[in-house]
Amino acid sequence: QSILFIHLASSHSWLYSSLWNRLLLKVKYVFILTPLYKKGFVLGDFCALLSHSSRAACTRMQNSSSFLGGPNEEEEYDFYAAGFPLLAEDFIVALDKLHDAHSQAVGAPKIPSVFWQDIGGLQNVKKEILDTIQLPLEHPELLSLGLHRSGLLLYGPPGTGKTLLAKAVATECTMTFLSVKGPELISMYVGQSEENVREVFARARAAAPCIIFFDELDSLAPSRGRSGDSQGVMDRVVSQLLAELDGLHSSQDVFVIGATNRPDLLDSALLRPGRFDKLVYVGINEDRDSQLQVLSAITRKFKLDPAVNLLSVLDRCPAQLTGADLYALCSDAMMFAIRRKV
Repeated sequence: QSILFIHLASSHSWLYSSLWNRLLLKVKYVFILTPLYKKGFVLGDFCALLSHSSRAACTRMQNSSSFLGGPNEEEEYDFYAAGFPLLAEDFIVALDKLHDAHSQAVGAPKIPSVFWQDIGGLQNVKKEILDTIQLPLEHPELLSLGLHRSGLLLYGPPGTGKTLLAKAVATECTMTFLSVKGPELISMYVGQSEENVREVFARARAAAPCIIFFDELDSLAPSRGRSGDSQGVMDRVVSQLLAELDGLHSSQDVFVIGATNRPDLLDSALLRPGRFDKLVYVGINEDRDSQLQVLSAITRKFKLDPAVNLLSVLDRCPAQLTGADLYALCSDAMMFAIRRKV
């Protein structure tokens, strides 16, 4: 038997338990009375969770070896009359569906799942990110005084994995991920750009716990007075962004990650404490061990010939290759293999 941890609000735990006890379970469940999984996990979400779990169990039973070729009409009637047990894997499938439905409701795009094992090297960077984001989520009582960071700035050369790191922390921490590129928010209409910034943060609060990722932050928040636009649009966007960042102090489950190749172009007010006050440098892995970890992570899902030695491949490469360069190398190698096979 597996143990399933369900995170609920303590004020309605008796109601959840009464619904839970109606099910035929093959899983030991433990109620954790903190809304860690998702803020605002209400009764309707819980009913949807049970419904999706039952459907997943039904699909699993129908696809099992007990019904080779599918059950006939009489077997199907007996099957539904007797009921079917729910396993932990059914609830995991249901939680994923519930999370996807919630993300679609708030307009969050679906991103591919990226895990830490998909990112080679950068151990110090991973630790800094987890200390900033995962620690407040798992131990909110330690940060009850309100002394927590909600802004993180990743800077460094292009192709070093800044965007990949943001996606990985959202996947590993089970958080909604809102990815925004700077130019996407700029509009030709007066006041629309500021409204776009407000809408992004409003969607993030509705989808909390959530990570807002601003890619190419220097194009969205350049130093005020130097942008060169005649109507001061960029200055107003920067001011609106600063106001929204200051408003995150009341919300401990919305985090903002920015990425830029040129931190010197950013408005200095963004980097003061309370905003993007934690700067993390994501550089190029120059040592062979780190590059080998990156190359191993990229080729993890490849079917390599036993004669392939990744370390020998790296010995023939320049020392200044970024993660994007190694990815391009593997992509080219795969295309050559496909052409040779065809």
